[in-house]
Amino acid sequence: MALLIATGVVAATTPSAADWEQPFVVHASIGEPIAGRNIAVTVHAATVTNRVFDDRWSSTPGSTWVVVDASAAVVHTETAATIRHAVLVVGDRSYAASTRSSAFVLNSVALSIDVPTRGLLAFELPADALSAKGAERARLELAMNADPRLDSMIVATIDLTTVPALAEVELIDAVWGER
Repeated sequence: MALLIATGVVAATTPSAADWEQPFVVHASIGEPIAGRNIAVTVHAATVTNRVFDDRWSSTPGSTWVVVDASAAVVHTETAATIRHAVLVVGDRSYAASTRSSAFVLNSVALSIDVPTRGLLAFELPADALSAKGAERARLELAMNADPRLDSMIVATIDLTTVPALAEVELIDAVWGER
């Protein structure tokens, strides 16, 4: 009987394959420097806007964007040192950071060891996303690998219902070092 109970406990508590492969989440607050295995990030601020633009590109008027101002650096190695996983999760929907801008936004630049690069991440959302369930606790996920499983992932919670709203935001090139 004891063997049967022990078998049941082992079966009930053994992690699934998906559990074994989860990222190592490192939680961050706005303004707090935080580091994972090979990524160090500070999320400075977030803004909601209806238009993003740079000197050669502009979004469609009336669209909904969340723009995040952040700094990132690598900790150990500069090999393939870019943010390949920049995702904003609102409720049960995920939005990848845009790569349409001609500006060098944070998810399109190489990062250096211990010298933060500060830049913007722009996420286009459907118009109803800011009032959707979960908008008050959206998750910004940042990781070095496009598939963050089995690696560290920085996660910052952003309340999209309280962030400042601007008519437009200019996407500027990321800058090596703090500005």
